[in-house]
Amino acid sequence: MWKLLKNLLLSTKLKPRFIWFGIGSGIKMLINPSYKTQRIIGMDEREIQKTFKQFSRKSKLFIDIGASDGYYGLIYRKLNKNGLIYLFDGESSFKETQIINFSLNNYSLTKVELFNKYVGSENNDFTITVNDLINPELEDIIFIKIDVVGAELNVLNGLSKILKNYNCKLIIETHSKKLEEECIDKLLELDYKFKILPKGWYRFIMPESRPIDHNQWLSAEKNI
Repeated sequence: MWKLLKNLLLSTKLKPRFIWFGIGSGIKMLINPSYKTQRIIGMDEREIQKTFKQFSRKSKLFIDIGASDGYYGLIYRKLNKNGLIYLFDGESSFKETQIINFSLNNYSLTKVELFNKYVGSENNDFTITVNDLINPELEDIIFIKIDVVGAELNVLNGLSKILKNYNCKLIIETHSKKLEEECIDKLLELDYKFKILPKGWYRFIMPESRPIDHNQWLSAEKNI
């Protein structure tokens, strides 16, 4: 019924549209309302908005692993005008979309690096390691967002060197209870404290469309 109402009330055409409310309010990007209505009204992954804002303002580098259309890169730039942005996504079509979305907001790509590869533990035609991209003299906070639909533990393993050597803050979406537990164990091993970001009460009224039962966000910060 909800999907039917969306299709009746809103256009299904992909075109530039403004986000009305929430952390991304005022941002313009390519959106198809038939499956991104919650983004337009500021409810898209609202559970992480407060933490995302806090981490963005404290950091000098934002690494988005599973960046999709660049949504969180745009929000980071709105909140942090000077931070460096690394966007990673192996889906080839997303890089062009990211460029368009940054252009729609007159955001320069001078401090933005777009990587059309998956993050892994080695460099090859399909994967890239993040280790060699970080300035070894960087002493500021690194903010890392991970949303990789089942590969989150592999990504964390690939980031172990960075997580050990730098002051990182993370937001991770886990896609099974087992992966959540494994990611938590890995974070504890690396001396990070974590917090589960529970779903809001509003999800009873406005649930997100998810293909699997367990989609849970957690945040983590280094014990200092």
